[in-house]
Parts: sequence; structure tokens; C-alpha cells
Amino acid sequence: MSDQQRGPADASRSKNRVKKPSTLLTVNTLAEQVCRAEHAAQVRKMEVIAFFEGTTLLLLLALGLPLKYVFGWPVGVQAMGPIHGIAFLFYVWTVVQTAAEANWGRAETLREILLAFIPFGAFASARSKARTVADSSPSGVQ
Repeated sequence: MSDQQRGPADASRSKNRVKKPSTLLTVNTLAEQVCRAEHAAQVRKMEVIAFFEGTTLLLLLALGLPLKYVFGWPVGVQAMGPIHGIAFLFYVWTVVQTAAEANWGRAETLREILLAFIPFGAFASARSKARTVADSSPSGVQ
């Protein structure tokens, strides 16, 4: 039946009909949102671990080393050294996981790992990655 045979009321309804988005488009959008949310969660995990690793490094440098070399008490290094070592390995592992998930290049991955050797470097690295994720995500996903 054509628009001329239907009548004026039927013709206006067919012209004003809203097209529904395709299911495929909706699924792709949902998949992108899930990927963004997963990436944001991984970067948040990296941020927390970077904070822990940076804190253990600062404690080792600020407490452990002076206790050992100024006061002759090696207890600080004996206690903080292994804790920082485990935190560092966990941080490197998390950076590698995040880099693989986000398809980072070698230079960016190496930069993240090298920043862990600098006091306060892990803090700066984690904050910059968190900002990058916040800037790239839509307002509803963080």
C-alpha cells in the first residue's frame, strides 16, 4: 500500500516513525564501554600498586638506609628491603599486564618501569595514567 492509498493520517505516521538503532551498533557500543571500564579498572589497580611501591621505596630510603649507615642498625633495611622488592616486582608485573591490555609501545612500558626507580616517580606515573584514562573515558565510565 503506498502513501497515497493510506490516507493523510497514515502517511504522517510513517514519516514521523523513529528508526531504532541497529542491535549490532548497540552491542558494539556496550562492548566499547565494557572495555573502557576494564581498562580504567586495570589502570586504577596500577595506580594503587604504584602508590604502595613508591611508599615502600621512600620508607626504605628515608628510614632503612639512615638506620643502617648512620646508626649502624641493619634492621630497617632487613625489614623494608624484601617488602620493597616484592612491591617492585608486583608493580612491574602490573605494568606489563596493563601495557599488554592497552597495547602500549615498548617505550611507554619501559618509561613506566624506569619511573619506579626514581623516588616519587611511581606516584607521578600513576597519576598521569589515571588522568589519561579519565580524559579518554566518557563521563559515565571512570
